[in-house]
Amino acid sequence: MKLGLASNFEDEYQNIEGLWKIFSLVIDQWLVVDSGSFDNTPWKLREVVGPKLKLIQDPMIKEYGFAYARTKLVELSEGMDWVFIIDGDERMCPFDAKKMRDILETNPPYDIIWLPRFVCHDREMRWIEFGGDNGTIGSNKFTAVRYHPDWQPRLIRRTMINGQSKVRFKRAVHEVPIYDNIEIRELRDLNGPLIESFGRLKVVERRHKIGDLCRSLQKKFPQGLEEFGDCIYND
Repeated sequence: MKLGLASNFEDEYQNIEGLWKIFSLVIDQWLVVDSGSFDNTPWKLREVVGPKLKLIQDPMIKEYGFAYARTKLVELSEGMDWVFIIDGDERMCPFDAKKMRDILETNPPYDIIWLPRFVCHDREMRWIEFGGDNGTIGSNKFTAVRYHPDWQPRLIRRTMINGQSKVRFKRAVHEVPIYDNIEIRELRDLNGPLIESFGRLKVVERRHKIGDLCRSLQKKFPQGLEEFGDCIYND
């Protein structure tokens, strides 16, 4: 069983070593699609990751949106049995990374394993977003996950059908899996590995840049946001 890490990156120089320290011993390949970094992200990836790196430089996420880019991460992870998709501002404790690998070694009968994610509001993870209608903030990540798990379809079995991934995504922004006319076997388990998100700690300029991208995609692909109405990245 081969497990690939996969990411869409732009200007993630500062996050590469942190991610690699967590996942280097449990993954067989790290596929990174870089959409045009100006901070030497490709150079840093080559230096840190070495032979396990598969680097593709392509602005697909800017041209076609998040769903297309996420689907391509699965399709381009050639030779991998499973693909774990992670962003530069996300982490996982090493224990959970090992747990993820151990789960996959049992060859679970699923196409997607959804993982719970919690959002951190400080680097020390003292303030956690619980979710829910009132946007409650607390200090216990396990309480946060139990209260309102932010389920993420990130662990994907790489099954190719007629040159395309069986698991595909829709919506140019706020991408979700496609279920039309195909059976997708899924698992959601609160005892599974946890994803830690530090996206709320992005610098203002970076948040505005992402917001601008989402707004441009909303205009370009309005049909891809029909279920969200006017929802865009909240900066």
